[in-house]
Amino acid sequence: MTRNRIINLTLEVPEDLLANPYNARRHPAVQRDTLRASLDELGWIAPVVVNDRTGYVVDGHARIEEAISEGTPVIPVIHVDLNPDEERLALAVLDPITGLAIYDQDALDDLIASILTESEPLNLLLATLSGEDVDSKPIHVPALSDKRTITLVYDEDTFTEVVGGLSLCPGMDASDKVLRLIRSTYG
Repeated sequence: MTRNRIINLTLEVPEDLLANPYNARRHPAVQRDTLRASLDELGWIAPVVVNDRTGYVVDGHARIEEAISEGTPVIPVIHVDLNPDEERLALAVLDPITGLAIYDQDALDDLIASILTESEPLNLLLATLSGEDVDSKPIHVPALSDKRTITLVYDEDTFTEVVGGLSLCPGMDASDKVLRLIRSTYG
């Protein structure tokens, strides 16, 4: 039988949480930018994990750092009960196990096509997940059905404006913008 190691959920001051000395994960700028964009757009939807026996963070180091840099007063924390050996094992395997998942590309493409966000880092991540080469030019735009009338307005200063059923997703500069068809309720 699988054991429940979760003790409780609390709200805590991020500066009070202890970084795990065994944490081997490093967070490059692109990940930090995307994490920051996700926190800005979605808020906190996943808690940090702290081991009560050692007091060390098991998962969520980058989220804690972002919370501290943004001055977030409290963040959600799940407390678990692991011995030190289990804690090191969790540090080593928690994220790689998630990374073993595979995507049903058609289902992922359908999901991505239904998402509208003005966040440049999130749009770049979504474009990458959908298999788009965000650095290549020109971008092929799928042909639209005769039943649809779509107007696209693009403003260089605001990067993205959606009118009708197309979204102009921001890239690194104006020449890197990616057009993609967004599912709509049009006939």
